[in-house]
Amino acid sequence: MREFVFMVTFLLKRVFGPSFEVPTPLDDELPRIFKELGYPFQLPKHALRNNIVPHDWPKLLGALTGASQEAGDDFDAEVDEDAANFKMYLDYLARGYKLFLEGVDDMSPLDEQMRLTFDAKNASIEQDVRNLTAEHARLHAEAESLQPEKSVLVAAQTKQAELAADYAKHSGHAHKLQEAIDKYERELSDVQQETARHAATLQQTRTEVNVLREKVAAQDLTPADVENMERERAALEAELSGLSATKEALARQVREEAREEQRRLERLEEKVNKLNAGSVRLGLAPPTAARAHGRTYELSLRRELLETRPDSLLSIDPSAVVAPAVREARAAIGRELHALQDELIEAEALQARREEEAVTFVEQLEVLKATLEREGHQREIASAEHAAEMSKRKAETESLEERIAAERGRAGQTVDASKAQLAAAEKELADFEAEASRAKKLMVEQVGDALDMVMDHKEFVERQLAMLREHIDECDQALRPLLANDAIDLA
Repeated sequence: MREFVFMVTFLLKRVFGPSFEVPTPLDDELPRIFKELGYPFQLPKHALRNNIVPHDWPKLLGALTGASQEAGDDFDAEVDEDAANFKMYLDYLARGYKLFLEGVDDMSPLDEQMRLTFDAKNASIEQDVRNLTAEHARLHAEAESLQPEKSVLVAAQTKQAELAADYAKHSGHAHKLQEAIDKYERELSDVQQETARHAATLQQTRTEVNVLREKVAAQDLTPADVENMERERAALEAELSGLSATKEALARQVREEAREEQRRLERLEEKVNKLNAGSVRLGLAPPTAARAHGRTYELSLRRELLETRPDSLLSIDPSAVVAPAVREARAAIGRELHALQDELIEAEALQARREEEAVTFVEQLEVLKATLEREGHQREIASAEHAAEMSKRKAETESLEERIAAERGRAGQTVDASKAQLAAAEKELADFEAEASRAKKLMVEQVGDALDMVMDHKEFVERQLAMLREHIDECDQALRPLLANDAIDLA
């Protein structure tokens, strides 16, 4: 379990970043993390508590595979030596588990291949170390020979520092690889011990078989008896093989019949759902619907009665209960449709009459508008004439004022009378203009109110007709699939 946690931590760090740490407890947090990653299967919690059993390994290996796919499968492109070593270990583990599933107990070829791989890597690293050591010695000797020249010495020291850094880097890689090799050797030792235990068990089994063979050989049986027993065994094995084949054929037939029965039930359930949907559209379901009258017309498929009472598979008899109600509902909807069509015809006739009245009213309004325009024109003419008259009177008034100014002392009463006449004339002009403005404004408001009333009435009638058409279209859509078929398939 410790190795599994190590591998999971490595893969999750590739997903979430190097600073990621697996939270605890594992049996609660790991399933949550895999669920967030979109892994479709549940991890066994008892296995995460170190209570692992053999059949839990496929789930754990599947989780590792899913995590590796989430992290990216291109391990070959990795430069990190630890990642390459870890991939090699995963390959070894996967191949060993595959051999275990195939029933192969001898893991020695796989172990030998792993050992050869490690030996080759060790040899390669040792050769690199020897090459670096030789290069270091050569460069050191060259540096010693160039000691008198300071500039060359500095360059050699710089080169030596670079080579020392490279050597330290490769030494670190070699140390990491040696640690990985030690770890894998320990794991390989564990596997070899397990293999040795299996080999001991196999040897014990073979010993028991040999003992049983000796017991059989010690029995008082003639070769003829043995041959007869062999023939009987062969005959029994052949008969058993035939019975197994017959059993397998019968099992396949039973499975096919079960699948066919399941398909028939699914088709029946689909028809039941369609019939229930039609009942809802017709107002027969639920029992509180308009045409249900408190009765239940919804069908339900009772699968639990398939084996005991197949004749009662449906909750109610469609032909005896639902079909008459459907026919009655269709007749009622037909009557409602005819009534709605009559209402539509009457509404269209009413709309035509209203449109004719509106046209007549508009014509009357046009006449009133023309009359109003004529009267307005006449008022404008009268206003112009009145303005001219007022200008004339104003001129006369000015003339009178001049005369009054000339003869102020002699005719004081005449001046007062002229001023009174002027004030009366101005008041008459103001009253006439105010009355003309009020009459014009009143007529415009009356015409606008009449036009608004006609347009509101027209929009109201159009909305009523649109709602009536929508209602008729809905009824037509609900009745179309029912009226298209003379009989409903209830079987």
